[in-house]
Amino acid sequence: MKPYTFTGKEKNAVYVKDLSKKALLELGIPADANPSDKVFNPNFVAYDDLPHETKVSNEATTMSLAKSFSSFLCNTKGILYSEEDVMAMLQIAIRKVNSIEMMHILHGNHVAWCALAFMRSGKMEADIKRQFYGQNDIDFYVKDIGTIMPAMLYSLAILGIDPMEEINNLKVDLYGIEDVARTTQSFMKKYEQKAKAA
Repeated sequence: MKPYTFTGKEKNAVYVKDLSKKALLELGIPADANPSDKVFNPNFVAYDDLPHETKVSNEATTMSLAKSFSSFLCNTKGILYSEEDVMAMLQIAIRKVNSIEMMHILHGNHVAWCALAFMRSGKMEADIKRQFYGQNDIDFYVKDIGTIMPAMLYSLAILGIDPMEEINNLKVDLYGIEDVARTTQSFMKKYEQKAKAA
């Protein structure tokens, strides 16, 4: 059988469980890889080209960041936390990705993704078993950092902090993060104009 080459036009995801043992070896996918991890993701396209449901999913998980701020800061600073507290939380999370601040952000993000997955499939057994009987590997955290980082950089930009400077402190490699940081820099201008007007 001739090997299949992905073109990017595929409509469905391909998961680890879909591949033969030979394909797993050729691609260097570990034997203990999560069977439900995506090998090919058809949603890896420009945002405007995403299906409506996927856009809504991404927007819903972005809202988790605001909930993570309030959850963490209400417990550490009290209910009257400030914009400076939010900036400090974000900067610590980016500079030290294994900090309690980042873990709090990732937890909020992961809960949102789990809720969305349950709403789509109506199943949660596999995920619960994985949390009770397994352990998440580093790839789990890096993927979640990648999904929430654009919202974190946008938040910094609207608070007047340069996202490009902040990602210089990031200790993990995230595909395309420089492009995201450059894009979010444009929101700093709106902050500066607002500050001047005040």
